[in-house]
Amino acid sequence: MTQYAQPLNQDQNTKLTSSFWDANVTKWVQATQGYALNTGGILVPLKSDDSGNLKNDVIDRAARLLGKITSDDGAIATLGALANAAVTDPTASGSVVALLKGALTDLGQISDAVVTAGATGSLSAKIRRLSTDLNDLLTRIGEVQASPTANTALDRLKTLATVLGTVADAAVTDPAASGSQTALLKGIIKQFQGAGSGAAPVKPVGNDSLLQGNLILTGAAQQLNAASVPSKIVTPQAHPENKGYVYVGKSDINPNTPVYMFVLSPGSSITVTCSNLNLLWVWGTAGEKLSYGGEV
Repeated sequence: MTQYAQPLNQDQNTKLTSSFWDANVTKWVQATQGYALNTGGILVPLKSDDSGNLKNDVIDRAARLLGKITSDDGAIATLGALANAAVTDPTASGSVVALLKGALTDLGQISDAVVTAGATGSLSAKIRRLSTDLNDLLTRIGEVQASPTANTALDRLKTLATVLGTVADAAVTDPAASGSQTALLKGIIKQFQGAGSGAAPVKPVGNDSLLQGNLILTGAAQQLNAASVPSKIVTPQAHPENKGYVYVGKSDINPNTPVYMFVLSPGSSITVTCSNLNLLWVWGTAGEKLSYGGEV
């Protein structure tokens, strides 16, 4: 732009331009309303203030930056300083640094010692307590494997499972033989069904035959039957028309002593288990009656 005459504000065709020579900075500058040269010779934008006066944008920005710094100072104060003491009470107020220190105090360190159950301590100490208790519990439970550690819960459960057996276990009917509880229960059922082997099967269907008889009492001790008559169950009954009692017992029966097992009033009865009718003795008023029945 040195081709223009410095004192003039004209181009080479003598036309007026918006450029002019600024002797302060010895440069041609473009005259516009929105820009101006600063003292360093740099064009900077201009803005208007509330009164319509142009103001330097750099100054405006600096002022706003200063306000921002002031605002950030308040935020920094809220954050606090590294020296702030820890605040562990969640209801208390404190800087962010103090609250974070409080949280770290509650969390504790990896090296915090285990606390006893129910005691106060850091979260790390309580987790260590929990970890210790869980490890102890798992030790007592034992490992899930073919041969669990002796005396653990799994070891005892395995032993119990062996004793109980499985549904597929075969019936064991011989009482002298060993077997799982399932096998022995199956054996008992088989014996009751009469299909067992080994020991004689049980037949809960009644005895093979019945017996019966009648007596005229003599007023002294007498056998239910003087002959040898095998039996299993015998029921003697006093006749309903009797006037006195009938006594039942063994061979040494004597109501006067008194020695007897049972007393039958008229019409009453008693059931006993015996292997032969001649084992039972009776004593009653002479001429009164007694009947009996049973299974062989």
